[in-house]
Amino acid sequence: MKKQRVLVVDDDRALAEATIKLLHAMDYETALSDSIAAAESQLTGDTHFDLVLLDLDLGAGAQATYDLLDRLATRQIAVPPIIIFSGTAGEEVARAENRIGSHALLRKPCSAQTLMDAIERSLNPNAKD
Repeated sequence: MKKQRVLVVDDDRALAEATIKLLHAMDYETALSDSIAAAESQLTGDTHFDLVLLDLDLGAGAQATYDLLDRLATRQIAVPPIIIFSGTAGEEVARAENRIGSHALLRKPCSAQTLMDAIERSLNPNAKD
């Protein structure tokens, strides 16, 4: 059975590496993007992703993330389910959740179990709790 692939989009290197380590322990394949440009390149490339863990503010503000998602939609590139994983102020996160339609919203920092549960629910929405 093919492993599911998760794209981690975060500019906090230590947190991204810890997240990737956890994902590998959960038997997922991963890729890392630490900027809007890198995320766009990954999402428009040949690699299929089953899930995106997305930090809203990659140094350029949340609007840059919205612009990326708008560009992908304009180019009719299917974006996999998104989990917003952010330390951004609550008001901006609520706006993002409404705009992006994320599968889950996780506030940084969160426990490994909370992250694992959100990933499992996002990738397996029909699984029973």
